[in-house]
Amino acid sequence: KQFSPHFPRHAYVVEVNHSTVEVVLDCGEAATTKASSPINEIELELQKGDIDSLFVLAAYINNAMNVRLSDVSKAAQGYQLLHGLTAKIRPLPNFLALSTETTTEEAFCSAIQVALAHWQHHEHMFIESGSIKMLAEVAKSVRLLLQSVSLYLPVLQCPQLLSLHKRLTAYAQQWGWQDDLQSLRYLLSKKSLFHKTLSKHPAIVSYLQGRKAGLLHAHDPARLFFDSPATEIKLQAIDVINASPWRKEATGYQLPVLDHAKGWLSQGWQTVQQSMPVNKPMAPANYSAVEMLLRQTLWSGFLLGDLFVEERGNFRAPWLDLLTGIDELNALLMLKRAVQDAELESQAELSKWTSEKLSTLIKVMERTRAVAMQKDIYW
Repeated sequence: KQFSPHFPRHAYVVEVNHSTVEVVLDCGEAATTKASSPINEIELELQKGDIDSLFVLAAYINNAMNVRLSDVSKAAQGYQLLHGLTAKIRPLPNFLALSTETTTEEAFCSAIQVALAHWQHHEHMFIESGSIKMLAEVAKSVRLLLQSVSLYLPVLQCPQLLSLHKRLTAYAQQWGWQDDLQSLRYLLSKKSLFHKTLSKHPAIVSYLQGRKAGLLHAHDPARLFFDSPATEIKLQAIDVINASPWRKEATGYQLPVLDHAKGWLSQGWQTVQQSMPVNKPMAPANYSAVEMLLRQTLWSGFLLGDLFVEERGNFRAPWLDLLTGIDELNALLMLKRAVQDAELESQAELSKWTSEKLSTLIKVMERTRAVAMQKDIYW
C-alpha cells in the first residue's frame, strides 16, 4: 500500500424532517513515507427519506462552524501525496455545451454545474498550493455563477433563485479586490510586457510587492472559502438545480433555450454598442466604465454561443482581445498610481514611460474596437 489513512471514524445517525442521515466525522491524516496531509471531513449520507434533508443538515453545520464544501476524496488526497500536486489552471471550455434541443432549465442547470466545478477545483488548488493565480479563477467562477442566475432569472423566476441572486451579488463584491491582485501579479510577472523596464527600478518593484502582500493579508482568501456565505451559496446552488423550484412558479422552463437566446444576446450587445459608440473616441476612463458590462455580455455569449456554431468565434475574437487590453490597461493605471504614491527618485522617468505605454495601448484598443464593431452578429 503506497499511502495510508490514519484517522478515527465517528459515525452518528441523525433524524432530520422524517429522514435518516448518517453523519461521519473523520479527523486524522493521509500519509506516505515522505509526506502527510490532514484529513478533517464531515460526510453526510442519506439512508432514508428526502434528499432535502441533506441540505437542511448541511446548512445547520455551516452555520455552526467554519466549513467548506469539498469534492476531493481521501483517495484523491492520497494520490496527490504520492505524485505531488501540479497547480495548473483548468480552463473553462470556449462555450458551454448546448444543443438546439436543450431546454431552458437544462441550459441553466448546466451553467451552474460548470461554474461550481470550476470554483471547487481552483479553490482546492489554492488551498493545497497557495498559488494566487487560482484566486482569479475562483473570482471568475463566482461572476459566472452570478451572470448565469441573472440571465435566466426572468424566465425561471422563483423566490429561491431571487435569494441566490441576492447572495451572489453580495459575495461577488467580496472578490472585487481580486482585480487589483491580478493587476499586481501581471506587473510583477517576468513574462509581462513591463518586466524589462520595471526590473531596472527595484524601488517600484518592492513597492508593488508590498501592495500585493498587503492585499493578500487584508482579504485572507482561505478565510473567504471557509466563511459561511461561500458554502451557503454552493449549497443553495446545488439545491436549486436539484429541486427545480421554478416549476411551481414559471411556465417557460421547458421551452428550448434557443427561443430566448437571440433576444438575450441582442439585448446585451445593443447595450454594449450604446455604451461605446463608433464615432466617439474612448479614453482609459471610458474603458474602465464599460468593463463590467462587456464582461457580463461576453459571459452571456459563453453561456449561449454553442447554439450558433458558425461565425461565433470570429465575432467574439476582437471583443476578447479588447478585454485583454482592458486587463493591461488596469495594470498600467495601477502602475501610474503606484509611481505617484511611492515617491521614487525615478518618478518622472517612470511616469513618462507609463503615459507613453497607456497612449500606445489605447490606440491599439481603439483599432480593435473599430474591427469588433463592424462584425456581424452570429445569432
